[in-house]
Amino acid sequence: MKVNGVKKKLINHIPLPISLCLLLVDLLVCPVVIVTSYYVLEFFNLVFNNIELFLNKEIINHYIYMYVFCILLFVYKKHYTSRIPYWQKIQSTLKIFFLTICFSIVFYRSLNITPSLEILATLWLSTFVYIIIFRKLSLQLIRCFKSWEVPVVIIGDMHMIVDCIYALDADGYTGYAIKKIILKDKERPDFNLDFTPLNRPIEMIDYDIDHLEFIRNNPNSYYLIGLDSFRSKARYELANTLEKEGIEYAVSPPCQKVNIIRHKTGFLLRE
Repeated sequence: MKVNGVKKKLINHIPLPISLCLLLVDLLVCPVVIVTSYYVLEFFNLVFNNIELFLNKEIINHYIYMYVFCILLFVYKKHYTSRIPYWQKIQSTLKIFFLTICFSIVFYRSLNITPSLEILATLWLSTFVYIIIFRKLSLQLIRCFKSWEVPVVIIGDMHMIVDCIYALDADGYTGYAIKKIILKDKERPDFNLDFTPLNRPIEMIDYDIDHLEFIRNNPNSYYLIGLDSFRSKARYELANTLEKEGIEYAVSPPCQKVNIIRHKTGFLLRE
């Protein structure tokens, strides 16, 4: 990807092999749901003698079509290519399932078929549960791979750094790992991170370092930058360096009186 003639590194995008693995995991949900639903409906038929619920070929085929439609929507919403915060992805999944179920009912009605609400509920409730479980397990496994991790460098004052640490630590499934911190705050020379939830060593870099040179020498990191720490010419030079080097970054706007700890992780991550 090129922006203003400069090739963007896109290091915060999910590597292709991992994207394909995530897609494969979601595709495996379909046959698992069909088998599970078959036995669940058989159980209902045994317990409740007055109902007959069966998965026939027509229902199964229709479910497969709708599930493929779901997968296409997941692709469109970048579930397999972008590091979407975990709970934000769950919300997106719920919206897609709701849309798919509505579309499914309309499709049934257009064919003058009255869908069994019990069967629809069993299929799509099972789908949602398995999607969440399979994704959770796959992310737990993927976190063990080095290629999943994106090194993060935070540049800003004490307030901004602490807020970013808490915001990123709240979601452990995006792959963002804080590696270095540049404290641009002369009034806090003895700043330490003992009170934060971080459980990994972080390199603290002195505030008077040439941050522009540091950025040029460390292009393979994702930068979180507090605008409060830079003024006029310094802010322009920083932005110019980041764009010129094609480095991916996100900015925390001037917000000295606003606590961003409670913001979603996506607030700090720019597509």
